[in-house]
Amino acid sequence: GEPTNPTKFGEIIKIGRRGSVSFNLKIIGKQGHVAYPDNALNPITTLVNILKVLKEHKFDDGNEFFSPTNLETTSINSDNFVV
Repeated sequence: GEPTNPTKFGEIIKIGRRGSVSFNLKIIGKQGHVAYPDNALNPITTLVNILKVLKEHKFDDGNEFFSPTNLETTSINSDNFVV
């Protein structure tokens, strides 16, 4: 049910949009010591840069009923595997 119902389930019907996208992104880095970043490629830094570009992207302008579409990151997992 809609969590914004004032007192009971089904009390309000809302016009809304819900959408999501889920994906896995594999970024392969180059192992190195944090003290020598020029000798390594930190995939987490690469991921942060990609997320910044996606977060700043203007998807649409919204309309009279809805605010503009936005991107929210809800989970990031770095297993930190080294081979």
